Parts: sequence; structure tokens; C-alpha cells
Amino acid sequence: MTPTYRHFAPSLGAELVGEQNASIAVFRGIPYATTPQRWQHSTPLDTLSSPFDASRYGPRCPEAPGDMAATPGDRDGLPPDDELACLNLNIAVPTTALETDSDATSRPLPVMVWIHGGAFRFGSNSVPRDRPEAFLAHAIAAGNPLVVVHIGYRLGPLGFAASSDLADDNSSHGNGLPAGNYGFVDQRNAFQWVQAHIRDFGGNPENVTAMGVSAGGASVYFHLLTQEPLFDRGVCMSGIAPGLGPFPRALYETAWGDLCETLAITDALPNDRVRRLRETPVDQLLASYTEEPLGPGAGGALLPAETCYPPPLGLDAIQAPRCKALMLGDSRVEGIIFDGLFAAVPFKDFIALATTVLGPSNIEGFLNAFQFPCDGDAVSYRDAMRHFFSTVLYHYPNLLIADRSTTADVFLYHFEEPSVYPGPMHGLPFHGLCSLFLFNNTAAMYPPSQQQTARTMAQWWSAFAWGKAPWESYAQQKQVMQLGPEGRCEMTQLDKEEPRDHTYLPWLKEEGRFDLVKTLIWSLALKTVRMQILKAH
Repeated sequence: MTPTYRHFAPSLGAELVGEQNASIAVFRGIPYATTPQRWQHSTPLDTLSSPFDASRYGPRCPEAPGDMAATPGDRDGLPPDDELACLNLNIAVPTTALETDSDATSRPLPVMVWIHGGAFRFGSNSVPRDRPEAFLAHAIAAGNPLVVVHIGYRLGPLGFAASSDLADDNSSHGNGLPAGNYGFVDQRNAFQWVQAHIRDFGGNPENVTAMGVSAGGASVYFHLLTQEPLFDRGVCMSGIAPGLGPFPRALYETAWGDLCETLAITDALPNDRVRRLRETPVDQLLASYTEEPLGPGAGGALLPAETCYPPPLGLDAIQAPRCKALMLGDSRVEGIIFDGLFAAVPFKDFIALATTVLGPSNIEGFLNAFQFPCDGDAVSYRDAMRHFFSTVLYHYPNLLIADRSTTADVFLYHFEEPSVYPGPMHGLPFHGLCSLFLFNNTAAMYPPSQQQTARTMAQWWSAFAWGKAPWESYAQQKQVMQLGPEGRCEMTQLDKEEPRDHTYLPWLKEEGRFDLVKTLIWSLALKTVRMQILKAH
């Protein structure tokens, strides 16, 4: 039986009964905000019932059925789903930071706040593969103890629906925030809770690092776009803004209209439509909403219209003065998560679409830059598309941010350790794999060289939270940290990096071409959606 750990939090007026795992105390399921109903912005909570049972994970946000990355421990079946009670967080902290007779209590620790990924549609703060104890133990061993916070937030249509109907409805609530971005406001409220209460848990609210993977990494960047982030450093792992928004309001309006049509909600008045959708069972609502990853939108709460996709790339353009450093990283085969999208478009149809979007004068250079096959070989076409999507949505935007950020340090890494997990991603450094190494909850599956990479990452990430340079910043010599394969962790120049291929750079750097290829990806996505609609009818 796991030992309990009792701790009184003065600012909350409550005793929390958590668990102790060796030298780490864990407090789970702490409510940080509340909301009275679906599609209303949350407000922070500053009190807690006492004693509070913090030994169990809090409820998760309900999510639509779907496939996530083929890795162990995506869901554990333990916490229940509750769309209103999912606004809770978990805290892991060295017990020495909580002992009243310890010098450590007078020296609060840096705080790392984890925002989970999942395309803004899936995930929770209790996913077993992301649990922080192993990472924190390595950080402590490296001399970089931390307070680690994992937050939950609303997802899918519950967190990110937006429409003129909701704008009319929300205007009567008097909270001053535009409709939409409910899940993003949830995240902001979690950071506000950290500012108000983390001292009670040995943390320093003036030394906060935001960290996330995939949609969580994009969220970190979106908070920078607000120009008032409540953190001092950011870590974006396998996720940055261009792939996930902020999208224009028109996309959300269309999704809302489609939802009403699917559910046969034809009421004439906006308030009546909102009322009926609020009354719709959550499973039915989730099954009827678009499968597109519509996360935070421009023009919604906290994100003004001028942040609309594509957002400014680079900290100089954002002007978020509190954030002084950024760590950006990606895996080589990020694009594998889009296999289903481009598998639906035959090679000849893609070439025709690319020619239309890019223009005849650009098509040959494009095909050569991303090594598309001449004969349409299926495997070569798939690999070229993975390379293309990885580059445009992840690799190149990270390079642009690093190049354009002169007022803050940017530390860039490329993850190259291959997956040991069975399934279609086996042997590939796929999307988000770096976060699994960081939290190191499946270390028993890794060979010794990969276990060393995981320990090195824990040391460097925790050092970053302490304000130390984990490695040389990109601005110094335009170098990146290569993590793997086979335990290799060293700085390298782009033109000497293996096994990555950067031959696309000269073609893509020409003025206007990055915008063209982003348009091509949008066009491909829309073409796939149209094909799915035709098949359904």
C-alpha cells in the first residue's frame, strides 16, 4: 500500500491527503477552476474542501472515440469522465520542499507546468505514459529538483466550439470574454492558480516553465501570442503553432452549422439552438462534431483576430516580455500521424493538385526538394509525403522561430531515437516520442543507450527550468542538439546532420514558397474531406 502524505496549503485553507513515492509527494485531482455549464468560460478556484483526498486522479474531459499514437498507456480506465469537473491538476514535488523544518522551504523550487497533447480532441493529465514521478526522480538526482504540475482542460467541441450563436449566448454572462476558446481559458486559469497557490507546495510562481507536446506544445506558443504568458520559459515538443492554428472563426462557424444539421436542430433563435445543444448528451455531441483538430481560434477569448493562422513566428514579433527562453524540438517522422490523410489521395491526384496550387514553374523544384518519386511507387510516395508534412508543419517553423528570435534564447533539438513500441511506428522517431523518453515511464522497454538518452533529457530539461542553458543556443552558431540514435546527444550543423535530409531548404527559403506549400496542405486536407463526404452519400 502506498504511504499517504498529509500537507496543509494555507492559501487554499485545506489539508491535502496525497501519496508519497520514495522522496516524492504527489497530490492529484486538485480543482483549479469551475464552470457552471457547457460553453461557459471557467473561473479560478481559490478554496478547497478539507481534508481533501488528493490520492486519486480527478475526472477527465470526455472525448470522441479515435486513434492516438500507438504507444502503451494512452488510457488507464481509472478516472471517470466529467465535462465540468475535468478542470483539475496534479502536483509532484520533492518531500524536502514541503518539510517545515527544512531549509528548502525558504528557497522555493522552479515549477514546470505540463499541457498534454492530443490534437485538442484527446488526452488528459492522468495518462500513464506522461506521469511525472520518474522524470522528477531523475531531475532530483541531477541536482535540479522541481515542482511538476499536470493540468487538464476541456477538449473538442466542449473546449473549442465557437459560433455567432455562442457569442450571443455568452454576451449575457458578463465575464467580458468573447465566445470560444473555453479550453484555452481553462489553461490560462490553471496558470493563474499556479501563480496564486504553488508556494504552498514549495514552488516559485516567479520561475515557471510551460511545457507541452503536440497540441500541448502548440498551446505553449498560443499563450505567447496573448503577449501576457504566465510563465518565464516555454518548451514546445513536437508541436508549434502553424500546424494547429490559431484558425479563423469561419471554420468554427461551419463546424457549428454542420453540428446543428447533423443533430436536426433547426430552431430559429440562437439561444434556442444553444440550449438544445447544451441538453444534448455529451457522447452524442462528440460523435456529431467535426473530426478536424479545431483548437484555439483567432478572434476568440485571449487570442485576437490578428493572431490568425499563420501566426507570427519568432519571439521578437510576439512581444511577450516575461518569457525569456524557448526550447523547441521535433522528431524526424512527425508526418506519420497524417498517413490517413494523404493515403486517401492517389499520387497522380496529388501531383495535379500541387501543380494547380504551386504553379507549373514551381512543381519540378518542389518534387525534387521533397524527393517525390517519378513513378508513383506507393512506399516512396508515402515516405515523401511524411517528409513533406514533417517539414512544413514542424521542422521548418521551428527553424524560422529560432532564426527570428533575437530577444530571447532559443534552444533547438532534433529527436532521432527510434521507437521500440510494436506497431506501424516501430523503428521510427515519430510524433511526440520525445515526451515519452522525457517522462520515462516505459524505460524497461528501452535498450541501455536509449535509457541514457532519457536520463540526459531529464537532466537538461530540468536544468532549463532552473534557468540554465541546456546546450548552446541556436543563435550562437546555428547548431541544433541531436538526440539519438543509439544514445548520441551532441550539437550538429544542419548540413552535417544525419539521418535528416535538409536538401529542401534552398527551395523552401525562396520568398513566398513557404506560404504556397502551406496552402497546398490546406487544399489537400479539404480535398480529403470532400472525398469523405461524397463517400458518405
